[in-house]
Amino acid sequence: MNSDAQRGFTLVETAVSVCIFALVAVALATASLAAARHLAPDPVEQAVRDQTAAELHIAVAVAKYQGTHLVPASVATTVPLPNASPLPVTLALSTSSANDGTTVTITTTWSQDGATRTVSQSVLVASPQPLPSSTVLVPGAFAAPTGAP
Repeated sequence: MNSDAQRGFTLVETAVSVCIFALVAVALATASLAAARHLAPDPVEQAVRDQTAAELHIAVAVAKYQGTHLVPASVATTVPLPNASPLPVTLALSTSSANDGTTVTITTTWSQDGATRTVSQSVLVASPQPLPSSTVLVPGAFAAPTGAP
């Protein structure tokens, strides 16, 4: 046995281990980025969902006073996208009567990557409310008499 043998790693062994570590680090970083992209919400779909919710809020405000008298309609419009051109979409309004009110539905349809995608949101609106600044007469209620007998 050689007593002059040095302990430790040679330069070649150290270089090889650093290269292997770098390859493993790059592979982990790539996998992490792919997972983050897959799990992150689609910004286009999020913008469409936000626009659908805004349109539904307006439709519910109208349905609150009009009930089922809303006429089903379809409108072509665009949705603004962050850092991109506006996205052409089709908004469709539909209503249906229920025992306890009216269901208002907004359906948004658009094309992305050659596929047609759809987002739909619904809200049940209770029975129609009186218009603002209108007088409501409750059945069976009478005005209080004025003056003394």
